Amino acid sequence: MERLKGSSIKRLSPWDERFVLSRCCVLPVLIWAGIVAASLVWNLSLVKRQTFAIVEGQARVMFELIETTRLWNSRHGGVYVPVTETTPPNPYLDVPDREITNKDGKIFTLVNPAYMTRQIGELAKERGSMLLHITSLNLIRPENAPDEWETRALKEFEKTKSREVFDLIETNTGGAFRYMSALSINESCLPCHAMQGYKAGDICGGISITLKAEPVTKSLHEQWKVIAAMHIAVFIVVAGLMLYTMSRRRKIDEIRRESEVTLRTITQSVNEAIISTNANGDIILWNKAAEAIFGYTENEILGKNVTVLMPEHYRAGHTSGLNRFLAEGKASVIGKLLELHGLRKNTTQFPVEVLISNWTTKDGTFFTGIIRDITNRKKLEADVIDKKRQLETIAHDLEIRVADGIKRHKKQEQLIIQQSKMAAMGEMIGAIAHQWRQPLNAVGVLIQDLQDAQGFGELDKAYMDESVQKAMEQIQFMSKTIDDFRTFFRPSKEKLPFNLKLSFDEIWSIISAQLKNHFIDYKVVCGHEAGSDVPCEGMTVLGYPNEFKHVIINIINNAKDAILERIERGELAVDAGEIIMDVSKNDSVIIIKIIDNGGGIPPKIKEKIFEPYFSTKGDAKGTGIGLYMSKIIIEHNMDGRLYCQNIENGTMFVIELTK
Repeated sequence: MERLKGSSIKRLSPWDERFVLSRCCVLPVLIWAGIVAASLVWNLSLVKRQTFAIVEGQARVMFELIETTRLWNSRHGGVYVPVTETTPPNPYLDVPDREITNKDGKIFTLVNPAYMTRQIGELAKERGSMLLHITSLNLIRPENAPDEWETRALKEFEKTKSREVFDLIETNTGGAFRYMSALSINESCLPCHAMQGYKAGDICGGISITLKAEPVTKSLHEQWKVIAAMHIAVFIVVAGLMLYTMSRRRKIDEIRRESEVTLRTITQSVNEAIISTNANGDIILWNKAAEAIFGYTENEILGKNVTVLMPEHYRAGHTSGLNRFLAEGKASVIGKLLELHGLRKNTTQFPVEVLISNWTTKDGTFFTGIIRDITNRKKLEADVIDKKRQLETIAHDLEIRVADGIKRHKKQEQLIIQQSKMAAMGEMIGAIAHQWRQPLNAVGVLIQDLQDAQGFGELDKAYMDESVQKAMEQIQFMSKTIDDFRTFFRPSKEKLPFNLKLSFDEIWSIISAQLKNHFIDYKVVCGHEAGSDVPCEGMTVLGYPNEFKHVIINIINNAKDAILERIERGELAVDAGEIIMDVSKNDSVIIIKIIDNGGGIPPKIKEKIFEPYFSTKGDAKGTGIGLYMSKIIIEHNMDGRLYCQNIENGTMFVIELTK
């Protein structure tokens, strides 16, 4: 290397030459390292912020869905659901008609928004998808007490205007994302919460949502590794090329030119705008991405103050901040990812993300900004907000449709139930007529016999007492028949264990006269378990006994009608009709098979027999709702199963019930 001093030329010593060379090599590498580091920090921060924003957005959507459901519940004054082990009456809900009983004796309890939210939280916890907790600082239910994090969030709601909190916290089982949003009192909430002193608009508590952080952080770390590896690889390759190139140069001017070319190539190749300024704010570096974003060519912008790229309302703050940094070394924006607005050459403003770093050399202090145009991202965010509004509108419309559908369904269900009761009552009146025919004939014979006995002079006190006793026995039998029918039509109010043998005896007392009158044989056969006989007396099931008997009688009546039709067609002898009830059980299920020889069900209609209003008997004989109601009773009310299949010469209906 050589340097000029006056008019003479003097060669540098080997030590001085190595010192100058090392400085010329290290400076570009440090600048490049700063750019790579800034880019790395930018991208790591961006990925983290976007990932956390997605998680927070998911939690917020979950909360809004729950809050919409709660609003629907509160606007309807709560909803009634059947009382079960998992849904007992809410002891903390002190309102009229907390429990009601329908016509079938089924008990329903009122579920208010808070109770509904707790049950949703329990379901979410069972599925392991998330933890959902409704809580408050002013509790009605002690189990809803907030934990330490929830307490801080609720107090923040009271002190500030913020309505939501989102954090990543450490737990014993790893990290977790926690989100809480405030719950406000509206007019429909006052019946339950006015006693606590709340009024409309007050914050009464919040709903916290906890999501496992491990899957998210694991994915985030993997992305960080890839980004870091790419930056390190690019840094090593470019830095190696820079060092290799500069180490081969001997002259300081050539080294400087090569480093500038290398640095310029790097800055021109990235997608973000890279702009460097001196301490006065004059632009000294401008890459191709900056030209594409702002619209200025390099020749147009170099030497101009960076404030030409800022909207007017930013310029005074930028100038004061720059002067404060140069005077005191204090900076509020350097090293931070900022969302601001830029100003294009055509004077239009657009959103940008900016990351600013500074560096100092013997020539002074310089600043480098990496700028990204986020117009498309902001547009996507606006589209998301618009889609959210559309979803809210759809949800509102769906709520109205669901309410209308429920109303129509309930009305239709009540009509079907009423029709089923009327049809069953008509069938039972016929059964009463069959049951009474024989005792009425017997009473008539006794009365005629008394008249004859008087005529022949045989009517004494003993004869009269015996005749009266026989007549009273027949009358008592008829009275018991009426009591049996009254018991049969009285709906069971709640599930209870009942004995199958007693139920079959009552069924036999109701239908035996009809079956005998038509010469149809009817019998009950008990199955086997583990190779030993199982008596029907030892079999009990949990359910509604009267409704169960109604199902059995309905199936037997259908079997009777099918047998009689087959006899009328000449396909079966008059006295060959047969109905068999086969009862068996395994470890957990009692199986009742009702088998007849009525010819079976045509395959083309077999799949429709359980549909409402479907009948093969015609309007004069059937309503088409008997089997439909039977399936509702067995499967919906008794948690069992009812189905049928054709067998040789007949049909087999199968009922499966839990013991």
